[in-house]
Amino acid sequence: MKVLICGAGAVGRAIAERLADERNSVTLVDISSDALARLADELDVVTIEGHGSHPDVLYRAGAADCDILFAVTPSDEVNITACTVSHTLFNVPTKIARVRAAAYRTSDWADLFARDRVPIDATISPDIEVAEAIARLVTMPGVGESGSFCRGQVLGFSVECQAGSPAVAGPLREVNGRFPGLDATVVGKMRAGKVSVVGAEHVLEPGDVAYVVAAVVNIGEVLAFFGHGARAPRRVIIAGSGHVGVRAGELIGKALPDVKVRFIDTVRERALSAAEALPHSLALLGSALDESILRDAGVDGADLFFAASNDDAANLLSGALAKKLGSRRSASLLSAPGYRALIGDLKIDAAIDPTALTVSKALRHIRRGKIRALLSLEQGRAEMIEAEALAPSALVGRPLRDLDITEGIRIGAVFRQGQVLAPTGDTVIAAHDRLVVFSTADKYKEIEQIFRVSLEFF
Repeated sequence: MKVLICGAGAVGRAIAERLADERNSVTLVDISSDALARLADELDVVTIEGHGSHPDVLYRAGAADCDILFAVTPSDEVNITACTVSHTLFNVPTKIARVRAAAYRTSDWADLFARDRVPIDATISPDIEVAEAIARLVTMPGVGESGSFCRGQVLGFSVECQAGSPAVAGPLREVNGRFPGLDATVVGKMRAGKVSVVGAEHVLEPGDVAYVVAAVVNIGEVLAFFGHGARAPRRVIIAGSGHVGVRAGELIGKALPDVKVRFIDTVRERALSAAEALPHSLALLGSALDESILRDAGVDGADLFFAASNDDAANLLSGALAKKLGSRRSASLLSAPGYRALIGDLKIDAAIDPTALTVSKALRHIRRGKIRALLSLEQGRAEMIEAEALAPSALVGRPLRDLDITEGIRIGAVFRQGQVLAPTGDTVIAAHDRLVVFSTADKYKEIEQIFRVSLEFF
């Protein structure tokens, strides 16, 4: 597949790295010669210096015969223009734009992006993805990396297995038998840094990170299965009241109206605006690295402290300080891989990577087949995808135990006519079922091949 990426920042680089590793033909466009030189040295990509919205630059970059365009520069307007020019002059089949400004995403303009209007096939917004992930940390304590599937009725997520929990009480087949009706499947694990698929005979150990696909309606019971209590959260502190922090607060307030949200920000107007937007919220002016400010916010006994500023180092340090001062859980927004590697040593419970979330949204448009959603896990070492089985498929009409599904791939859920099914060997796939499938990185091409004859191509 020929891929053109406008923007060589963190998101553009991450998309290029993943797609180049998977042997796609990738061209990167950016105005920074230094950024392009670094990427050319490190990745198997072609680089073009120039403005990604300019027709001549897009022509030199091969827009005339590319299959998909990702416009992910820091400017919404440049991204929108790049997609429009690519459509109008070069007839690029699929155009994806990163759009951050809330003004473009309001319900009043819901049909703005369409082929007969502004010709963008899909938009990706880091702010929305991050805010939803923060909210899940509060509403679903214990959930790590996570993504929504099947019209929001299925959640794919990671969770740490706690000592003494039912999850580590024996082989998964025996354990699941004692907890029927959860509609959940453990599809993989990470142990000592290695990600692998697990089956029914596998035994999880305390400290393992399990990858789970579950019906959202049962998520509380599923998390209890892994040893994470269902204590109702009462107080949440968000350091950083920009778009991400405010959106996260809104989602938390909608799901849990009694939760008190407290914002910390160094900009007075921004903090007050955030607090005014939410009932049961307060704003404190100051730095989340100031111990007295954290104590005034009620960090001791807080259910979650989340550091959501634009500064990775500040987020890391404030997350560690909040945990030390008594927050039950602490999490940080971290883009740099080097910082994410430190969260365990600093006792931070979770890190949310905005780049990884954005890449997950982007990659669903690359995977062949009728892909509805995709979640990239552990910096690309594994994926969960949602795909639709169509009538001509070899998957349809046969029990799962009889299908030739390669090792390293596991079906975690079947979504049929609005209901979530935890698959067993006797489950028979029907036409138009949606399947949530887990696979490790070395199986991406194989999973595409499995579904190549099973799912509708773009």
